[in-house]
Amino acid sequence: CRRGHDEQRDRLLPADLLSSRGIKSLASCEQSDPKRAGKGHHPFLRLKACIFNYLSSVAMSQRGCIHSRLLAPSDSCLFRPVVAPLLQPLCFGGKVLRTFNAERDNLMALKAGNRAGQIGKLPQGRHSDGNGLALQVKATGSRSWTFAYRRPATGKPTTMGLGAARYGDRDPSAGLTLDEARAKVAEFRAMLRDGTDPKDPMPDSPEGPTLGMAWDAYVAERAPAWKARSRTRDAWDAAMRLYVAPIASNSVAEIDARAVNAVVDHRNLRDKPRQRRDVAQRIGSVLEYATAKGWRTATNPVRGIIRQMPKPKVKHAEHIEDVAKVADAVARFDEATCSPVYPLALRFQILTGARMVEVRYATWAEIDLDAATWTIEGEGMKSGQRHRVPLSPQALDVLQAAKDHPKLARVGSARIFPALGGADTFDDSAIRKAMKRAGIPATPHGWRSTMRRWMMREPGIGWAAGEMCLAHTSAFSDVERSYMGGEDLIDERREIMRRYADALALPEAA
Repeated sequence: CRRGHDEQRDRLLPADLLSSRGIKSLASCEQSDPKRAGKGHHPFLRLKACIFNYLSSVAMSQRGCIHSRLLAPSDSCLFRPVVAPLLQPLCFGGKVLRTFNAERDNLMALKAGNRAGQIGKLPQGRHSDGNGLALQVKATGSRSWTFAYRRPATGKPTTMGLGAARYGDRDPSAGLTLDEARAKVAEFRAMLRDGTDPKDPMPDSPEGPTLGMAWDAYVAERAPAWKARSRTRDAWDAAMRLYVAPIASNSVAEIDARAVNAVVDHRNLRDKPRQRRDVAQRIGSVLEYATAKGWRTATNPVRGIIRQMPKPKVKHAEHIEDVAKVADAVARFDEATCSPVYPLALRFQILTGARMVEVRYATWAEIDLDAATWTIEGEGMKSGQRHRVPLSPQALDVLQAAKDHPKLARVGSARIFPALGGADTFDDSAIRKAMKRAGIPATPHGWRSTMRRWMMREPGIGWAAGEMCLAHTSAFSDVERSYMGGEDLIDERREIMRRYADALALPEAA
């Protein structure tokens, strides 16, 4: 790794420019001839560009391999005392340099901690050991090993957990020492050289696949059926990263009730009964999958553990009960945010009764302005069924405001409410945080509850039409849907949307 970086550095930076005399002379020339330097022709600017390109190439390479002489803190190195101050404005305010310094300090701290047996005292953060191995120290104090590499099949970077870190006089079954983690990484590197992905299950091995391997295999097999707009994959990845990682290196055939209880009794899950149950159910699904694959013969201990858990209480979304107070809440929301996207998206959700995820991913191709209808295909709906939303005149005004807004037009996105920072769409947590700053006692999903409460009190609105306004297809049985014959009561729902928009009397977006 050092040889490769040095060769790249020598190719980008000529030897005469790396000498003390060369750098100082170029610096003095730049100061004496600022006009020429400002045009970008001065050799010193080319030197800065070469060094910056080199730093960028190192940043994109495997993290933890900070072994180049150019970055080594020594008296003979001219990078820190001479070039670094000159590169501060070029490196995005020194961000690249600070990142390298932090990585080098973490690496040195990890090696020093290993020699002194003080790994348990390392601060929070990611401490690289090289070769893709790193120690992840969380704010809670937990320590676990991770291995970063590129998957042979796709070439995409990925990270897999190796289990908890063991140090000091801890129980030998509590995790892996640094030497054991290095040995495991060496085995994985040998597998990668042979074209084998360490995440692929190995049922023919004596110990069989680990829980982490079975977990990845289960997710890879089920992920194609998950909706692209849902966060199911993120939830599975978060469960493994935050809670299941300490037992991920255990053989899936040996996972028992004691190991599962060690995960679900995590202190961050004790006051979260719903998340606690979700994590246990995910472990149980992986164990059943392993049994079906022949990797496990023991009974699934998760079933009994879940039966002993108290059922979480159904928590309804916080909402505003009185429709007359919605306009004032929206006005406060406008004052709490400076983005032009959020006020328009919030108004569109309130006027249509749609879910926020449906509003975030709405495109202009789904809108029929002549028919005043928004058609969402099944892949974008929670129920998986195509849904038509009648648009009130106020909702059409919101769409026109979004189309005429100069900032949204410059993005050039197919989304009606695009993210201005370059992402495909904005995060609904931004709406939730803005509502909290404005002091609105509701959540984005709570606007649907506000609409449903209004329809229940309003005379002349049938139950079936009200459920269809919110796309509650689960409210109808299979027999009822067969009798309905695909009728969605679009005309009746259009009148409901018009009456609801008039009752809201929302202010225009600034």
